[in-house]
Amino acid sequence: MVHELVVFDRTQKISSRIGNDRGGMIPAFRPFDPVTRAEFGTVLSRVMYGEANNTPDVAGWYKGHLTALNNAGILTKIDVPYTQEIRSWVWIALQRTDK
Repeated sequence: MVHELVVFDRTQKISSRIGNDRGGMIPAFRPFDPVTRAEFGTVLSRVMYGEANNTPDVAGWYKGHLTALNNAGILTKIDVPYTQEIRSWVWIALQRTDK
């Protein structure tokens, strides 16, 4: 965990140096803003599986993605998709899936 926080801190400093926290391609870095589990899970699923888990169901746009991540043992508690997560913890979780 300590290593992951060091990497997060380094990434935040690099992001600041290249201007991502002051405007540019990314309007602000905002690592402590919340993101929903549905949003995070959908992004992670699309990175890992492409469009395989997309659905035409507008109301349940995240369900296939969260189910795939749950089946792979990556994401739990998918029954509450609008749970708020802190972006910095999401970033750490993304790093863990890379291993």
